[in-house]
Amino acid sequence: MYGVFKVNVAYDPDTLTNNEIGWKTQWLDHRLQFNGAVYQEDWKKRSDLLFDPGGVRAISCHHE
Repeated sequence: MYGVFKVNVAYDPDTLTNNEIGWKTQWLDHRLQFNGAVYQEDWKKRSDLLFDPGGVRAISCHHE
């Protein structure tokens, strides 16, 4: 729209701590396999940008 503007808001950068542990095993002369993994994420100060399907606006979200 002509004459209307929005000032962008600056946020602190996000941080991500990602931990993973995994294993691969074989038993009974390689006839049985047991594989697995466990994940844990700690995401702080996450920011998302969502667009309106109509293309009219964008919504910015900042999570603490």
